[in-house]
Amino acid sequence: MLEEDLAGWFVECVAAYGGRPATRWTRKRKTQLLELMLRSDPHRSDRSISEQTGFSREFVAAHRRRLLEKKLIPAGHRVGIDGKNYVVAKAAKGDA
Repeated sequence: MLEEDLAGWFVECVAAYGGRPATRWTRKRKTQLLELMLRSDPHRSDRSISEQTGFSREFVAAHRRRLLEKKLIPAGHRVGIDGKNYVVAKAAKGDA
């Protein structure tokens, strides 16, 4: 599916469900949407994406980690819901 088609599909779905996407989407559809969103705006916060899509913040964060590990999106600052830039410090493995 082309990125433009996926973006259009997402807008239609959000409109159809009163501003929030369906909660019963397949994992594949959610993954496609998140990949598109993260690649198009990698500095947007997980919380911001979560609020727009209705997906859990943990789901968004896990998907972001996978894309970062594959180096498909850049690491760096994030822009929060409030529009402020936040520095992201990578925690060492095993830190609580």
